[in-house]
Amino acid sequence: MKKLIFITFVLFISLAFTNSYAEVLKAKIIDSGKVVLLYPDGTWKYDTITKEIRSDFDIPEKRKFNHPPFSESYGSAFRLQQKYDKFKNKTIVSLSLDLKPSKIRYSSNKLAFNSFFFYLGEKVKTPSFVMIAFQSTTDDWEYLRSHELTFLIDDKPLEIGTLKHKGSVGKGYVIEFLSKLIPLSHFLMIVNSKKVDGKLFTTEFRFTEEQLEALRDYASRMK
Repeated sequence: MKKLIFITFVLFISLAFTNSYAEVLKAKIIDSGKVVLLYPDGTWKYDTITKEIRSDFDIPEKRKFNHPPFSESYGSAFRLQQKYDKFKNKTIVSLSLDLKPSKIRYSSNKLAFNSFFFYLGEKVKTPSFVMIAFQSTTDDWEYLRSHELTFLIDDKPLEIGTLKHKGSVGKGYVIEFLSKLIPLSHFLMIVNSKKVDGKLFTTEFRFTEEQLEALRDYASRMK
């Protein structure tokens, strides 16, 4: 059951991410070394976000961690995957973390944090945006009326804003999916912090040290 829910969630966020990314195309690096973003209406602008990331926020170096190997089975403490699809010539890197939420209406609430990015080919290309998402399974609708997300990054607020919300009802449970594309600079602020608290509507959670290590491992695959 959990594996089926996870597969459904991956398909959902993959489609959402692909549709959002299709709206903006990143052109080749021109002679000046700058990157250009091309929009459907024919307009363009320099990719200033990428420049900001490279100058102000470090992507963690690849290194060996002391935590257990990443598991292929959903329900583990964390799940990291990096897969290349030769038929689509696309590499997808994804991460899922099981959270322990507090201040929730239903004690049965199971909440997972998910993130992924992709690039064409097998050679890593640093993304300008990263998809972050949450999957909630509980007895009733938890985030139907509000889906605002805020992080406290080393006790400093980082407002993410309103997440896209979708959900479905099963026999005795409700599954909700909440997602949003955020600039890589914001994601790296989270990754490079020592303490990260989050608040999704009224649900509060904190990334453990082990989960922050998993996030850094995930981020290290962006370069």
